Amino acid sequence: MPVLLLITLSGCASLIYEVVWTRRLTILFGASTWAVATVIAGFLGGLAAGAWALGPLIDRSRRPLRAYALLEAGIGLYALVFPELAGAITQVYVAIGPSLSGSFTLRTLLRAVLAVVVILPPTALMGATLPAMCQFVARRPPALGRDLGVICALNTLGAAAGALLAGFVLIGSLGLSGTMRATAALNLALAITAFVLSRRMGERPAGEATAPLDPGRRAPQATVLPLAAARRAVLVAMALSGFAAVGYEVLWTRALVTALHTGFTYAFSMMLATFLAGLGLGGLLHAGLFSRSQSPLRLLARLQLLLGVWSFVSIALLGGLPYLERLAAEHGWIGAIYTWPSWVAEMMTASILVILPPTLLLGIAFPLAGQVVAGSGGDLGRRIGILYACNTVGSILGSLIAGFVLVPSIGTLNALALLAGLNILAAGWLLWTAPPSWERRATILIAASLLGVGLGVLPSDHWRMALSRWHAGRQIYFGEDATGVVEIYDEPSGAGGSYRRLFVNQTSYASTSDYARRYHKLLGHLPALLHPHPETTLVIAFGTGMTAGALARYPTVSRVDCVDLSPAVFGGACHFAAENGNLLALRKVRSVVEDGRNYLLLSPGSYDVITLEPPPPRFAGVAELYSREFYELIRSRLRPGGLAAQWIPMHSHTEEEMRMLVRSFVDAFPESTLWVPVQSDAIVIGRTQRGGIDLGVVGRHLRDPKVAADLADAGVEGVADVVSLLALNAGALARYVRDVAPITDDCPAIEFFVGRPLVETPVHLERLLPFRIGATDLLAELDGVGGPDGATRQELLRHVDAMDHFYRGTVLSNRGDRPGRDREWRLARQEVPESLFFRRIGER
Repeated sequence: MPVLLLITLSGCASLIYEVVWTRRLTILFGASTWAVATVIAGFLGGLAAGAWALGPLIDRSRRPLRAYALLEAGIGLYALVFPELAGAITQVYVAIGPSLSGSFTLRTLLRAVLAVVVILPPTALMGATLPAMCQFVARRPPALGRDLGVICALNTLGAAAGALLAGFVLIGSLGLSGTMRATAALNLALAITAFVLSRRMGERPAGEATAPLDPGRRAPQATVLPLAAARRAVLVAMALSGFAAVGYEVLWTRALVTALHTGFTYAFSMMLATFLAGLGLGGLLHAGLFSRSQSPLRLLARLQLLLGVWSFVSIALLGGLPYLERLAAEHGWIGAIYTWPSWVAEMMTASILVILPPTLLLGIAFPLAGQVVAGSGGDLGRRIGILYACNTVGSILGSLIAGFVLVPSIGTLNALALLAGLNILAAGWLLWTAPPSWERRATILIAASLLGVGLGVLPSDHWRMALSRWHAGRQIYFGEDATGVVEIYDEPSGAGGSYRRLFVNQTSYASTSDYARRYHKLLGHLPALLHPHPETTLVIAFGTGMTAGALARYPTVSRVDCVDLSPAVFGGACHFAAENGNLLALRKVRSVVEDGRNYLLLSPGSYDVITLEPPPPRFAGVAELYSREFYELIRSRLRPGGLAAQWIPMHSHTEEEMRMLVRSFVDAFPESTLWVPVQSDAIVIGRTQRGGIDLGVVGRHLRDPKVAADLADAGVEGVADVVSLLALNAGALARYVRDVAPITDDCPAIEFFVGRPLVETPVHLERLLPFRIGATDLLAELDGVGGPDGATRQELLRHVDAMDHFYRGTVLSNRGDRPGRDREWRLARQEVPESLFFRRIGER
C-alpha cells in the first residue's frame, strides 16, 4: 500500500534530521553531554508538542492524508532554510553567551531556549505526522489495534533505516548540508505523493475517522475497567515507561561502548538502529498477535513487568561483555586485527543480545496502549497525540535524569536496577487500577522479590569490578560521570617496574611510560619554548595533566586554563601528581569542565599558547575538534605572536586520514611546522605570525631549572635536542597535504570513515620522511634570528643525523625488520651517546 511506504519513509527522514540537526547544533553549543542532551530534549519536546497540539486540528480535517502532505512539505521547506537559521542563532549565542560564562545554569538555559526556537517548528510538524496517519489508516475499531501496530512499526523501522543511512552513508558522502538537502527532497517527494494519493483515493469527511462500534460488540477494556479510568492509567504508565525506555537506551549505549571499548559513530548508529528496529518489530508482533487482545490493559502490565525483569538480566549481560572480545578471539571468530566484518559482527551481536529483546516488548506496548486510549471515539488524532506526548515527555526526563543524575550518583548498573523498578511500578499501577485479581497480588510479590534481590545482591561496585577484570594491572582510580567511565591502572612495565595508564571508556588515553611522557610534555614545552614570553595558556583536553604541567613550569606563565569534558578526569589528576607537578594545587591553574570548542566560542580572553590533545579523531563527536573551522576559532583567540600546538596521532587511522588532519590545521595556520618526537605521534605547531626558531629564546627558557628538569624527564636536554625534532617546515608541510581535502564542520570525514580500512599497516612515518627537510632547510629556519655559530651548527647537525637514524629504525620496525631497527637505533646512540632519549630506546 503506498500509504504504508509513506509512513516508513517519513520515519526514515525524521531520524536523519535528528542526527544531522543534533550534530549541527552541538557544533555551536559544544559536544558536552549537557549540550547534546539539551538539543535532543528540544527535539523530543517538539515531537510531543506537535502530537499534542496539532492532533485535534487533524481530527477536524476533512482530508487527513492531505494534512499529512502539508506537514511533510513544511518539514522539507524548513530543512532547506535550517542552515541560515542556525547561523542566526549562532550570532545570538555568541552575543549573549559570554556574559553568562560564569553561570552553568544560565548557559544551559540559553542553549535550551535557542534549541527550542530553531527545532520546535519542524519537530512539531514531525510529531503531528503520526496522528495524521493514524487518522487516515486506522478507520475500523475491530482492526484499530492492528492498524496502530502497523503504523508504529513501519514508522519506527523507517527510523532505524534512517539511523543507519545517516551514520554509515549520507553524512560521510554528502556532508551535513548535502544530507539535509537530500532529506528535504525526500520530504517534498512524500508531500507530493501524499497529495496525489489524497486526490485519487478520496478521503472521508471530518468526524468519520473511526466508525462507531457495532452495538453488539463491546470494547474489550470496558469489561475490565471504565474506559476513562483505563485511559488515565495507561497515560501515566506510558509516561513512566517512556522515562525508563530512554533511560535504558542511554545506559545500555554507555555500557556497551565502555565494555567493548569502541567510541566510533558507527557503534552508536548500530545501537540506535537496533533499539528502533526492536520497537518496529514489536509493533509488527502486536499487529499480528496481540491487536485483538480482550485484555489489553493486563497485557500491557505484563509487558512492563517483563521489561523490569529484562533490565536485571541485562545487568548480568553487561557485566560479562568485556569477555566477549576475548572469547571471540580465542575461538577464532575474529582475527588479531579488526576488519569491518568482524567489528560489525561483534557490535551487532552485543547490541542484539542486550537491546533487542526489551525493545520488542516496548514496540508491542505503544500500539497496545493506543488501543486503550483511542477507544471508539472519533477524535483519534487527539487521543494518539496525547498518548505520544505523555510517552515523549517521560522520554525527555528519562534521558536527562538517567545520564546526569543516576549515573554520577549510583553508577550505570545500579541505575539500570532503579529503572527496572519503574517498569515494575508501571505494571503495578496498571493492575492496581483494574479490579482485584490474583494477578495483582502475584505482580506485587514478584516486584518486591525482584527489587529486593536485584538491589540487595548487586554490589555497589559491580561495574567497576567487571571492567577491572579486563586489565592486567591494578585499578587505582574509578570515576563515572555523565561523559563516561574514567579509570587509572598501575601496570607492569617491561623493565620490571610499573607505570600508570589513563583509560576513558576502556580506551587508553595516556600513560606515564617513557614514550608517553615525552610527547605529552613536549606538546606543552615546544610552543612555550618557541614563544619569547608566554603568559596566558590554554590546554584543551586535560588527560593526565602533563601538558598543562609543562606550561605551568615557565616562570613567565601567569595562567594555565585547563578545559576538559569530564569531571572524573580532573578527579584522577592526583594520581599523576609526580608527572604533572601537582598542578591543580597551583594558584595559576584553573580547571574548567566544558567542551573546548564551546569554551573558546564564549571566552572573551586571548592566549599566547593553546595546546590541543582531543580524544582519537575517529571517535564519535570529536571531528569538530579537528576541523578547519575549529582551528580558525583557535587562531582568533591567540594574541599576536601566539602559537597553537595540536597532537597528531600517526596510528589508529590511515595515512591519508593523517594528512587530512594536518591539512585542516595548515589551512588555518599556513605558517605551520611538524615535529616528530616519538615513533607514532607528531605535533603540528601553528603561528599567528611568520617566524623561525630563535635559539636565544629557546636557550633562555632552558636555563630555568624547573623547565630544564621537566624537559630532561622527556629526554630533551639542550637546544640541539629541541631543534632536531623539527621534521617539516611550512613549505614541506604544504606539499605533504596538498592533494587531500581538509576536515570541515560540514564534512567531518575523519569520523565517517566507512569504506576506508579499519586498521592500516603503520606507514605514516615512512610516507612522511620523503618530505623531511634537509640540514640546509633546517638551518634556514634559524636564519634571521641570530643564526648558530660553527660549533652550535655542528652540534645541531649531529642531533639531526641521530634523529634520522631513529626515524629510519622506526620505519624498519614497522616493516617487521627488527635487526634493521636495532642497527639504526644503535647508530643514533653512537651519534649522540649523551642523549637520555636514545639510551632509553636502546633498553627496550
